[in-house]
Amino acid sequence: MTFDDLRSEGTTASERLLHRLCSGTFLTLWSYSNLFRDQGQRGKGTDGKELCDLLVVCGDDVIILSDKACAYPTNTSPKVAWSRWYRRAIEKSTAQVLGAERWIRTYPNRVYLDKGCTVALPIPLSESPRFHRIVVATGARDACQQVHGEPGSLALQPRLVGAHHLADDATPFEVGFPDEARRPVHVLDDVTAPALLRQLDTIQDFIRYLREKKALLDRGGLVYAQNELSLLAAYLSSVGPDEHHAFPQDALLLASGGLWNELQSLPNVRRKALADHESYLWDRLIEYFSSLLRREQLVGPDANDVVNTEQLLRRMALTHRVERRHLARAIIEIREGASSHRKDFAVRTIAIDRRSPSDVFFVMALQNQEEDYEKYRRNRRTLLEAYAWVTKRRFPSSKHVIGVAFEPQGSDGGSEDAFLFAPLTWTEEDNERALLMTRRLGLPEIPDSHPIQDWEFPPFVAKSTDQRRRERNQRKRRGQDRK
Repeated sequence: MTFDDLRSEGTTASERLLHRLCSGTFLTLWSYSNLFRDQGQRGKGTDGKELCDLLVVCGDDVIILSDKACAYPTNTSPKVAWSRWYRRAIEKSTAQVLGAERWIRTYPNRVYLDKGCTVALPIPLSESPRFHRIVVATGARDACQQVHGEPGSLALQPRLVGAHHLADDATPFEVGFPDEARRPVHVLDDVTAPALLRQLDTIQDFIRYLREKKALLDRGGLVYAQNELSLLAAYLSSVGPDEHHAFPQDALLLASGGLWNELQSLPNVRRKALADHESYLWDRLIEYFSSLLRREQLVGPDANDVVNTEQLLRRMALTHRVERRHLARAIIEIREGASSHRKDFAVRTIAIDRRSPSDVFFVMALQNQEEDYEKYRRNRRTLLEAYAWVTKRRFPSSKHVIGVAFEPQGSDGGSEDAFLFAPLTWTEEDNERALLMTRRLGLPEIPDSHPIQDWEFPPFVAKSTDQRRRERNQRKRRGQDRK
């Protein structure tokens, strides 16, 4: 039995929805529903206790989610209704999230996929984890809408801490710090949970928002936000000195209710979905490799070792959405180019931050000129490793070189290979070895450098690879007709 057989997708309708959303954003290899701890377990055959509703583990980042779908009371006073719902949906979930964090900090090796606590979480937990606490409290949308109007979402009021949410002067449907110690717990609801996970649909984009929000709260920079989407709109509308989104550093933030709708109506924001369309090829590639790993069906030496292969797939997953556009486009164009120009070998290197890249990717396509397909696969993996050395020499500051290899478009076979090169040291001897490989492959020792430029919200949408191919074919046909 593989660990994929024991994976839960949630036990309630709301948990299943959350599982689907998180699997889309964080991808399935790093998203786990209904995990257990062996606390209080009395021997073999007895059940452990549920740890949390969903756990995301990706490197040092650990996201703990608790989901509570609670119907909002309608047969009592507004104050009593809010108090009952808050305790059941938010206070109880906060306790579960904080309890799960304590357990993971104390017993990182005692987290299990099954009730019997016999199969441990296959993804290793970091020795220095960064925890992100999320409560998804649903069921109060209609009642909240009567107080705050559309879209019926909880407001953010940082002055509220712990029991202050239920004080006589507290306004229902406003949430600050549910934890008395003021540790940030991000409270999402029916509206904001799906919107946030769909807008920030890579783990890097999502985690960066949570980090920036925590920093805003820590410095007392948030006065009030009509809801989480208003805060997200303020974040997406601002860019920091490193050219990434960031909240203003030197001002107090008051996020009004219409900010999200205003942002969504902008033409360049609407263009983002079109610009992102090709990028999901990269997501599908990660998911494909992950599915084979979970079923122990990968090919290659130690390929089905979860710990080692997870590190490779994690580097692929730790890319922003804009970066995935370039990676996916490179796959399409390299495979097509190797096919249409009948090249034996085609490759493209992608270093998003050329000033000091930590991760450098390359995509290659290799023609199959062997009768023995397995020999072709071995040759391709050898070439993949050699080109990783070449790339490390070209980008000496890189910590990880990630290569993926394909067959050209239209080939009879249909396999993919991936390789992670992460040397702890890089000596002059290594550099000479890489230079020798460069010459043997007939590659330029100092390749041309073409900086990559892109906009998350583009002023125009570039033509897709399919559109450009169709236009080229049309031009060829017109030329042949004229002849």
